Amino acid sequence: MKKIYILLFLFVSTTVIYGQKSVLKGTILAKQTNETIPYAEIALLKISTADTLNLGTITDDNGFFVLESVPYGTYQLTANFMGFSSLQKEVVVNSKQTDLGILYLEERLENLEEVVVTSSKAAIEYKVDRQVINASSFPQASIAVDLLKNVPSIQIDINGEVTYRGDGTFKVYINGHPVPNGTQKLQQIPADQIDKIEIITNPSAEFSAEGTAGIIQIILKKTRLEGYAINVTGSTSTLGSYFGFASIDKKTEKSGWYININGGKRYWNKIDYTIDQQTQDNGLMYQTNLEESQDNGFKRLVVEAGFNYDITPNDYIDVALNYEPIKNQNFNLSDGWVQSNTYDAAHNLVDEEYYDLVSRYKNKYGYYGAEVAYNHFFNEDKSHKLTFNTDFSNYVRPYEEQSVDSKIYANETVNLGSTNYEDNEVLLGGKLIYEVPFSENSIFNIGAEVNLDDIPAIGTENGTYDENGALVPFSDQRSEQVIDFSRVVYAGFSNFSSKFHKFEYKLGLRLENEHTTSNYAYIDNTNTAQYIPASYTRTKLFPNMHVLYNMNDKTQLTASYSRRIRRPNYFSLVPVIQYNSVTSYYQGNANIKPTYVNAYELAYKRNWTDTDYLSVQLYHRMSEGLQSSYNYNFGDGILISTPENVGNAYSTGVEFMGNIAPTKWWKTNLSITLYNYKLKVAFNDLDYIQEFFNYTLSWNNTFTINDTFSVQSNSYFYGDYKDAQSTSKASWYTSIGINKSFLDDTWSINLSGDNIFNTRVFRTVTTGTDFTNYSKMDFSPYVTLKVSYTFDNQH
Repeated sequence: MKKIYILLFLFVSTTVIYGQKSVLKGTILAKQTNETIPYAEIALLKISTADTLNLGTITDDNGFFVLESVPYGTYQLTANFMGFSSLQKEVVVNSKQTDLGILYLEERLENLEEVVVTSSKAAIEYKVDRQVINASSFPQASIAVDLLKNVPSIQIDINGEVTYRGDGTFKVYINGHPVPNGTQKLQQIPADQIDKIEIITNPSAEFSAEGTAGIIQIILKKTRLEGYAINVTGSTSTLGSYFGFASIDKKTEKSGWYININGGKRYWNKIDYTIDQQTQDNGLMYQTNLEESQDNGFKRLVVEAGFNYDITPNDYIDVALNYEPIKNQNFNLSDGWVQSNTYDAAHNLVDEEYYDLVSRYKNKYGYYGAEVAYNHFFNEDKSHKLTFNTDFSNYVRPYEEQSVDSKIYANETVNLGSTNYEDNEVLLGGKLIYEVPFSENSIFNIGAEVNLDDIPAIGTENGTYDENGALVPFSDQRSEQVIDFSRVVYAGFSNFSSKFHKFEYKLGLRLENEHTTSNYAYIDNTNTAQYIPASYTRTKLFPNMHVLYNMNDKTQLTASYSRRIRRPNYFSLVPVIQYNSVTSYYQGNANIKPTYVNAYELAYKRNWTDTDYLSVQLYHRMSEGLQSSYNYNFGDGILISTPENVGNAYSTGVEFMGNIAPTKWWKTNLSITLYNYKLKVAFNDLDYIQEFFNYTLSWNNTFTINDTFSVQSNSYFYGDYKDAQSTSKASWYTSIGINKSFLDDTWSINLSGDNIFNTRVFRTVTTGTDFTNYSKMDFSPYVTLKVSYTFDNQH
């Protein structure tokens, strides 16, 4: 009888223990950077020949994962993420809650034909809520904007302005912080400083609502590994560029510091530019033909330094400083000729002139600034936290801008143009976020943000230059144009995210209050002082939503929505008149309003391996009060461009992206965007529709010859495009790069050719009721040589 009781006791005890279940949780971080890894795949396999229980999930935005209803026992946990080595860990589950804490994934090293080489990530990754461009996959890239060319739905114009899917604009972030003058930053940050660029089209509420296409976030290289890292890069090109970058990074167990210096002269492009312009005015027809060669680029020197210190295991502080010791400069240098004829109504020649044209445009500026970030974590897995950051920047010296067009006739030279200045611009921002887990599967955050842009004085003058180089204002135009501008945006926001079995969702709401003043004073052509004050306040809500369904560990479906805004900048708001060129002027518009966008996306992603995946994204965007440049006849053969709210725009399309490694030595990435764009123009008694179907393509191939030698080709195709007045023809071009490393990868040489088939040509026709403008930009091919040295003993 005693034996029966013992056996019964053992049976009941075993049954109770086996029937007990646990909640298993943990956080996945990148070992090199200590950053969280969202959407890592987690698999749990029961270690037993009698039971093959399998459970799985993926990490959330904070790298956190939870597995519920896990029976007691011994398991093997596996964590995977693209570009990282797989982590395997034996886990014993014997309590109601098992917290694994922080688990680290390391950058993967692969064996390629018995030679160990660093594995490259996919050139472009498509994650649940963003596209990621891995900078290391494009060694021939010189600056940030070169990397963006690899996303087909992004368009980059001659001035470096970035648009998306027809008309969308971006707000630029660097390491989580919004930056002013985003277009300039994209044209200036060396690619060697960049780890990756994230394109987030429907950002969550903690990001600014500015940018109708979302945000472009630049993640600079950063690590908390101990040791030294030294990087030096120098480059030169057949355009005449010379540029250098040097950095030193030192880390210890609790702290670290770095210094970066970059500078030189870089040409973005050299262009053969043609204009054929016809205007009608008071019974006369003005015909202007212009041909010139343009050099566009910049000179700069920037010094950056920073440090980080782990005050306690739960308190981190990071400080970054930047200083531009010389006057940085953007420039456009042009040489050519102009033929201008005037005809009467019977097409009889009334007047003609011919002159050589030498144009010089330069702007000079210098900033200094600082950023401070503080993080406090209330628990070991870092899911309960408080973060604060603030940033400040100001001019080292006033901003200066000058354009000079020299009309060289047979017997005289006339110099005309404009000057501009900005005094003491102050940029200040700050953000505070508190985040707390409500349960194992739910996280809530709340925060506040403020951003200030204040410019006490902005001046503009148009005229001719005398023999001493002094500007004499035009007698028939406004003079002494001065603006003071201030904008402050206050924001409060909150997000709630949760998961239920295979479903995850994130809901966000952001409230922004904007107060803008832009006062304008000038002297009119009767020598009378005029003053036009302007001030407005707007308060708007910006909701967003993300839903994710995990069909399995390799396949996800996502849906998202956000509402966003594009605010007009100060130069758009103030009706200042500025000389642009011998064929055009610019004038601001005091009545310009913000553009609001509602963006919807539905996406499917399927991974087969770390390098092989396919994504399909459907999207629809509605733009209310689209801001666009609109041209008018200014008289005497001149056009004037002004910003207008031209109407509402609708963009509907699909984007395909596939990445595959057919062999060990070949990786290819193909991205295609197809969309229909409709613009309903409705302003100033205008009422018409511009509609077109567009297709863009980007194809990147990497061929690994051996462990130290690779070849890369990049091809781009852009279809026809229309806006309120213009039609741009399709264009395409191809670039190629060869990369060779030496001495255990401490030295590398990259030789690249851009536009190697000399096919990159932009053709645009702009029409109005009384004018036609045809322009052609023919980009010159060029070759760049880049040499890099790296010493890295960080571990």
